[in-house]
Amino acid sequence: MAKKSKPSGINLESLRKAIRDGGLSAKKLEKATGVPHSTITRFLAGTDLNLSTAEKLATFLANWREPPPTPTTHIAEALRAAIRESGQSADEIAEATGVSQPIMTRFMQGRDIRLSRAERIAVHLGLEVTLRTGKASRASKPKKLYSEADLGIVKDDKLT
Repeated sequence: MAKKSKPSGINLESLRKAIRDGGLSAKKLEKATGVPHSTITRFLAGTDLNLSTAEKLATFLANWREPPPTPTTHIAEALRAAIRESGQSADEIAEATGVSQPIMTRFMQGRDIRLSRAERIAVHLGLEVTLRTGKASRASKPKKLYSEADLGIVKDDKLT
C-alpha cells in the first residue's frame, strides 16, 4: 500500500486528522513514540497537548514507515530564542497572549508548554509553529533539520 500523503502544516486539528488518516491506533503510536496511550486518546477526543508531545507525534507521522529521526534542534528552543530576540519581556508576551506569567516563566526556564499556547506566542511574534513534510536539502536548512521533516518556527515563509 502506498504511503499516504501527510499535511504540509501541523496544528492541533491537522495533527488529529493526520493521526486518524494514518490508520495507526493509539496503542501503536504509544509503542512507536513513547507517548502514553491515554494522552493520545484524550488528544483525539479534543484536549490539548504539550509541545514536546505534539512534536514527537508529528515527527513520527512525517516518517511513520521509518524510525523517527533524531532532531538537531527543537521547536521549543527555537521559540525561546524568538522570544529573547523579540525585544519584549516574557511578562509582556504573557500578557499579550493570555499565557499566564508562571507558565511563561517555566517555559523560558526550559519546561514544556502546551501546543496551543506555543501557537499563541508564535502568532504574537509573527511566527508559525509548523511541521513541513517531505525531503529537504540539508544545505538549505543546515541547523533546523530532521532527516525527513523540517520541524520548527516559520518566519517570513522561512523555517528557522
